[in-house]
Amino acid sequence: MSDSDTELLIDHDVNGNGALGEAPSTQRTLNTFFGVIVPCCLSMFSVVLFLRMGFIIGQAGLIQALIMLVIAFIIIALTVTSVCAISTNGAVEAGGAYFMISRALGPEMGASIGLMFYLANAAAVAMYIFGMCETIIDDFGPGGQLLPSINSTGIPTSQWIEYGYGTALLFLVAVICLVGADIYAKAVFGIFIVVGSAIICVIVSFFVEKEMQVPVVNPDWPNRTELYTGFSSQTFHANLYSNYTIDYKHHDKGLYSFSEIFALLFCYKHTCLTAITHILERTAQGELKNPSKSIPVGTIAACSIVCFTYILLMMFIAATCPKALLNNNYTFLQAINFWPPIVFIGIFFSSFSAALSSLIGASRVLHAMAKDGMFGPALRLVKMTNSKGNPYVAVVMTWFLIQVVLLIGKLNAIAPLVTIFFLLAYTACDLACLGLDWASAPNFRPTFKYFSWHTALLGVISTMAVMFLVNYIWALAAMAIMIILSAISHYTAPQVAWGSISQALIFHQVRKYALKMNVQDSSIDSWRPGILYLVRDITASVEGLLFVNDLKKSGLLVLGHVNLGSIDEEDMESSKRKLNAWYDFVKRIKSRRLSSIQLAQTYDWVPNSFCDYPAWAG
Repeated sequence: MSDSDTELLIDHDVNGNGALGEAPSTQRTLNTFFGVIVPCCLSMFSVVLFLRMGFIIGQAGLIQALIMLVIAFIIIALTVTSVCAISTNGAVEAGGAYFMISRALGPEMGASIGLMFYLANAAAVAMYIFGMCETIIDDFGPGGQLLPSINSTGIPTSQWIEYGYGTALLFLVAVICLVGADIYAKAVFGIFIVVGSAIICVIVSFFVEKEMQVPVVNPDWPNRTELYTGFSSQTFHANLYSNYTIDYKHHDKGLYSFSEIFALLFCYKHTCLTAITHILERTAQGELKNPSKSIPVGTIAACSIVCFTYILLMMFIAATCPKALLNNNYTFLQAINFWPPIVFIGIFFSSFSAALSSLIGASRVLHAMAKDGMFGPALRLVKMTNSKGNPYVAVVMTWFLIQVVLLIGKLNAIAPLVTIFFLLAYTACDLACLGLDWASAPNFRPTFKYFSWHTALLGVISTMAVMFLVNYIWALAAMAIMIILSAISHYTAPQVAWGSISQALIFHQVRKYALKMNVQDSSIDSWRPGILYLVRDITASVEGLLFVNDLKKSGLLVLGHVNLGSIDEEDMESSKRKLNAWYDFVKRIKSRRLSSIQLAQTYDWVPNSFCDYPAWAG
């Protein structure tokens, strides 16, 4: 065997899948920066940076806001280590997070978490649409900041008119997903340049602009302005501590709290996981040059860059803008910018790209579940694709669902629910890696050095804790929904070849305790019978089977059969079908036993594994 052949064998995992480090493709053109860092950064530079960063500082204060940010990125970092472990272990197919969870935790858990991950992505699209609508109305509505005159009437605004704006934007997003989802993948770097330029302009404006009067958007305070102080120690100290108030756009909400503001901040970070799973899918197609290195390095670098940018902006905002301005003008960054339109462009492009990414991700998850046969005939039509493999039915169904979610009409109101659903997906990813590591699964051998079961366990604990911190009622409701969906998928999911991590854990525990047994210490009191019951036809041996089932009395009963045939595909399939039929039959007569069917050409040879048991033939 040549050296190249040896390397090829080594580079395949134990399941026979090509290792992620060397995807079999001749189109591997993306390096770490363009293939991982750019899409991850773009997914986290979302509308919260432009529209809600000031509101978060004004409500929670700088100290609590930094604590929220650190907690959010610690949770993301712990989950990223789990995802990096999976990405350096084997290929991940379409469906991203759903694929990872279902292949590790089994079809029931995979289907329930996958559906909730899908719903969270769909709701996230609505959030980004809300963000774009808010920006359009604040800038071009009555007294808009980008109108020639502050007294201009601008475009019409009302609840239903705003819903119409959102519907039009959502329709445009859906059309792009239907006719050219690959256009977005090609335009990611261009969008990243635009959004990055907007962020740089915002940072530069803190140093360029001096004191000025900034209009307050609060309708209860018409024609009122607040002073933008520039860098001021007095302003900085005033913004250090929290001052929870009401949302000037939604008075019926009541006073905010730490958990609600944290949910608002964290819900925009979930797209890191969405971006990573998209990268994993593209990796399976062989687009990255060196995925096993690029994904861990690129993801960690992207999270570090975004975290540093957020901390920097939080510090600058706290040092220059009074609380009254932060709490009563979502778009204050435009008013203090040396070129206000760049902020609008940044908001629009970041929100639009995030909405596209989430809609693409949601439709791919739904399509992957349908391909696996989850939830029976309910998702049968979702498997349909066009000639390019685009799941257009899944896109249309997701578009319709988002259209319904838009009726809520409040960006802040939907944030806690989206956060909890994504936290459940984070928990499941960490739990999948934790189970694989604890079960010592032979096909789980990640090359990522910084993963261990400790990081996975911390990820599970932290995400569960934050779920209940955000809203314990919604957290309990989400877990109840997950249990119900798992029960439904238990009866509707088809038989799958990839099994469940629960079976691996059971085997691991049984093996561990079996090795602790010492046959030399056995006594008459602790003896248990071990019976091998060989049968030709199980339906004609029911009475004998019931007899030995009673006879074993807490012992071990093995139901055995030798199937005559040769070791070829046809006879192996026949043995497999017979074994499945035996499982169903013995389950109906309520017999506790192990079943084994051996393939042999004659009855002259009996496997040595049977020799330790007294045998009865039936």
